[in-house]
Amino acid sequence: MKKYLLPLIGLLFTVSAQAATFTDGKEFISLEKPVATAPAALKFFSFYCPSCYQYDEVFKVTDNVKKVLPADVKLTEYHVDFLGPLGQDMTHAWSVAILLNVQDKVKPLLFDAVQKKQTIKTADDIRNVFINAGVSASDYDAAWNSFAVKSLTAKQQEMAKAVDLKGVPAIFINGKYMINPKGLKSDDLNSFVQNYADTVRFLITKS
Repeated sequence: MKKYLLPLIGLLFTVSAQAATFTDGKEFISLEKPVATAPAALKFFSFYCPSCYQYDEVFKVTDNVKKVLPADVKLTEYHVDFLGPLGQDMTHAWSVAILLNVQDKVKPLLFDAVQKKQTIKTADDIRNVFINAGVSASDYDAAWNSFAVKSLTAKQQEMAKAVDLKGVPAIFINGKYMINPKGLKSDDLNSFVQNYADTVRFLITKS
């Protein structure tokens, strides 16, 4: 029955987040060491992570989180390099995607290639996904070798260490709080997705 619930997800955000109760240690966890330099809304993921694939491409958790963010807050998405045989190359490639502003184009293709088709075996395979997404080979190569991409890759790695990241997918708010999926409502898919987004909406306005 769950497959029939997915189209309804966007219709369920009618309950005010303010009317719900959010508890530290349940729906979210306060970081022991807040990270002042962290983006207001920060997500870590990996193309090698099956749950990350489910969050993005099946359950649409990420899309629903984006919907509840204030107009002036963007969800920053960083890739981690501690999963998969090409984890570091994937993180570097994600930096290329950010620099070229093609994240939305390449993300579903990379997830599909890794999680479903299992066609990513080399760094050239990653490059081909970008080319198939419409990025020219010359633009990809130039970005891949650029100082900007190398710096962005280092930034992703450093931020993962700063928030003491233990696993993915993970969303951090204001450099102070991490959403705790284990503490969210899990009666059904809709309840989980709604509670996740409502918790983000609550925390983004929390001082």
